[in-house]
Amino acid sequence: MRWIGKIVTTLLILLFVLVIGGVAWTGAPVFAEPGSLSRLYRYFSSNTAETAHGHPFPELRVRCYRETPEVLFQAVAKAARELDWRVAESRPGAYSADAVATTSLLRFRDDVTIELRPVDCGTELWIVSSSRIGRADLGANVRHIMEFTEAFERLAGVEPL
Repeated sequence: MRWIGKIVTTLLILLFVLVIGGVAWTGAPVFAEPGSLSRLYRYFSSNTAETAHGHPFPELRVRCYRETPEVLFQAVAKAARELDWRVAESRPGAYSADAVATTSLLRFRDDVTIELRPVDCGTELWIVSSSRIGRADLGANVRHIMEFTEAFERLAGVEPL
């Protein structure tokens, strides 16, 4: 009977290592604000990440830039290309684009919508990243948003207000 306990313990440890390893592979922050329990719950219960005002995850808060959407829109396609995303549709008049991001581990395709919205502060960057399959993304969609935001700001030469 003791061997059953050892097998169960070993399996639980292996499962824990695989779970944490999967999240670590995506590169999504696990220990950042608002805490690892909140983040792990999110990474294992949702396959979509999106920016929002006042989002509990700092990297998912809407960012605002002084520049106009016309000026910033060029950087959207550049950032997508730099990340090896395929731009499926670009709507320059609406300052929005749809792209397909492919995960590095299992080559899953995720849909990403990027919008630049004119507001009082200048232009807000709104992003939605959603997995096509599965109920959980292990943080991959949060990582897509983080990577896009970093590339976008660098290529546009802007910093959020």
